[in-house]
Amino acid sequence: MTAVIMLWAAAAWLKRHDKFHWVCTVPATFMTGVVNAYLLSAEIGFGLSLDIAGPVGIASSVLVLGWLLLRGRREQDQDDASSALAIERT
Repeated sequence: MTAVIMLWAAAAWLKRHDKFHWVCTVPATFMTGVVNAYLLSAEIGFGLSLDIAGPVGIASSVLVLGWLLLRGRREQDQDDASSALAIERT
């Protein structure tokens, strides 16, 4: 779980600084699905069947990936708007 959090943090940092973020985003997406499916299906977790845990793990991966991509786009729009405002003031 710690590795997943670190990968998402690195992916977000790389995306924010307009770097090649896919090197962290792809493994983070995969590991998110695996970790969530494990936590949902393991006896120490929720003990659900893999028929339920697998699709929920995949859905959680897609959800977090979408959040990263949309959040990054929104931050770029805000940065562009504040840059345009700074230019107008000068």
